[in-house]
Amino acid sequence: MVTPIIVSDLPVTNPDGSMSINFTATYESYEFRDAIVGTPEYINGLTADEINTIEIDRFNNWYAIVTAVE
Repeated sequence: MVTPIIVSDLPVTNPDGSMSINFTATYESYEFRDAIVGTPEYINGLTADEINTIEIDRFNNWYAIVTAVE
């Protein structure tokens, strides 16, 4: 597991009423962009630590795929 540098945007409300927290995670030359999407209750109920854990887990899952050796 690597620890990327993460930059998160503030939550935004999407046209369908859901909410998103967009983020970018970087490690060395790798850059991953994603968003945590859910109901307002879900997004507003997340703690800063929970958000950080989700972001790191998603980055590491992606990183494992793009750096896998066949």
